[in-house]
Parts: sequence; C-alpha cells; structure tokens
Amino acid sequence: MKISLIAVSLFCTSCSLVLVNGPDQMGYYETTLPDNVPLPCTTKKIIPVLDGVFGVHFVVGGVEGLDDGRTDDGVLNLAIGGAQLWSAVDGWLRVRDCNRVNAERLRRHLLSVNEDTTQVVERTR
Repeated sequence: MKISLIAVSLFCTSCSLVLVNGPDQMGYYETTLPDNVPLPCTTKKIIPVLDGVFGVHFVVGGVEGLDDGRTDDGVLNLAIGGAQLWSAVDGWLRVRDCNRVNAERLRRHLLSVNEDTTQVVERTR
C-alpha cells in the first residue's frame, strides 16, 4: 500500500503548478469575452487539496525518517513534501483568483443588465 501511494504521489508531484490555471496565466484580464461568460481558468480546488494531502504525507514521512536516523530518506521526503505543499498553496491561490475574477465579471454583467433594464423602463414611461 505504501509503495503504491508513493508511486501515485511521485506521479502527481506538484500537479497544481502544471494543471491549475489562474486568470492571469490565461491572459484574460483584458479579454474580449463578454462579462457573462466565465473565464476558462480552474475553479475547483481538488488538485491543490491533493497536493496538500500528499505534501503532508511526505513531510510526516520525512520527520519520521529523520527521527529513525534515516537522514537521506528524511531529507528527500521533506524536499518532496515541501515542493508539494508549495504547489498546493500556489494552486489554491490561483483557484481563488479565478473565482474572484469570475465573480467580479458576473457582478459587472448583472449591474449592466440592471442599468439597461432601468433605461428601457424609463424610456417607456
């Protein structure tokens, strides 16, 4: 079980750095998309969460390795865990930024629709 967990986590080391796209990475801050269309950046937090889980797993393994006198294993596990935790935080922040930008774009769209509706109602009076 531990070997398969290590194999999966090595395959997925720092996945957030590769698989999570923030709005700035997509180049859509200045976009031609209408405000009612969400930006195609990452909105789900599952990949950063997985990076965090694997990162904690490796950090704990590294600390245990250092306590047992296996310095090489401990340092390697701490390095991998640190990279995964850094990736998790970076991915979490990218997802947060994506959700904030999309929410702001939707807010602007709803305000413009409300203003347009108000103008039409005033013209019909």
